[in-house]
Amino acid sequence: MKYSLKSLIACAAVCAAPMVFAGEFYAHVYGGRSAEGANLIKGVVTDKFTDHFPAAKWKIVILSSAYMTSSGGLAHASVGISPKGPKSDVPRRFFSAYATKSDNASLTPAQLSELERLAIRNATTEMMVACENEAKCDVYKPY
Repeated sequence: MKYSLKSLIACAAVCAAPMVFAGEFYAHVYGGRSAEGANLIKGVVTDKFTDHFPAAKWKIVILSSAYMTSSGGLAHASVGISPKGPKSDVPRRFFSAYATKSDNASLTPAQLSELERLAIRNATTEMMVACENEAKCDVYKPY
């Protein structure tokens, strides 16, 4: 996977979002859907994940964006896990997903927002699948 460190840093600096508590996990959302916070991924996060990454010490970081294209729309989301606290970093390991709609028609803001929600949920699902497939839920890579 290829990520632009410059765009991640820019997003982290410009798109500051509040940390949101949702049940047994925290989510820090950067992007157009930040007001919805952890509600975006409610029902996707697994018990195994929250057992390995308790909310008191960890946060799920979500970076997302959605764009109009000449033939419809495109959304992208990257999801990772980071320790909470003053030395918390942009995650080193991300799980990503895209969502597209190509019907040669302009999308409404609601349709574009739905694409972004879908990309966020799919990226989170990828992280949960990786957690479930590894005995120690090894989805975090320290710097």
